[in-house]
Amino acid sequence: MKHYLIVPLALCAFLLSMSACGDDEEESIQPVTVDSVKGDFTGTLVVGSGEAVAETLTVGDDIVVADFPVDSIIKIVVPQEHFEEATATAETVDCAIGYTASVFGFNLFLELTPEPLEFDVTYGGGSHTVNAVLYTTKRGHYNGTSNGMSFELLLESVSLDGENVGIPASLSYQFDMTKGV
Repeated sequence: MKHYLIVPLALCAFLLSMSACGDDEEESIQPVTVDSVKGDFTGTLVVGSGEAVAETLTVGDDIVVADFPVDSIIKIVVPQEHFEEATATAETVDCAIGYTASVFGFNLFLELTPEPLEFDVTYGGGSHTVNAVLYTTKRGHYNGTSNGMSFELLLESVSLDGENVGIPASLSYQFDMTKGV
């Protein structure tokens, strides 16, 4: 009699364990849309070949990098003896980057169009206006499964009080960001 009860009990236990698996929440992957990239991002920014520094940005109709690191540009246009004074007086500059997104699977590719930067610095007893033009040679990338975004900007030209200043080499700004962290 015990042997006849063991098989049905084992079968019931097996069926209950299998049905419990069907109740588990399944992870659903949301399709990526052009609006998937919108939100707040945190991550790192590497200027030139320097160290990575913490950075935040917001993506809406544009990508906005708050408090863009203009000290790297000031270092190019201001004489070394006035660098400290000029960076201390530089205003906070936000960098707006227009973009057009194209969906490819779980990825967005971003055609970037950065706006020129303009800011004032004071050194040597006078106020000076700095204009910088940024560009990009490749698309930005947003991965919808990891919520990661990366892109690079390059310094094309810079002027001080309307006079072009030669830039020694392409100065790059490499962003590696994650949404909502």
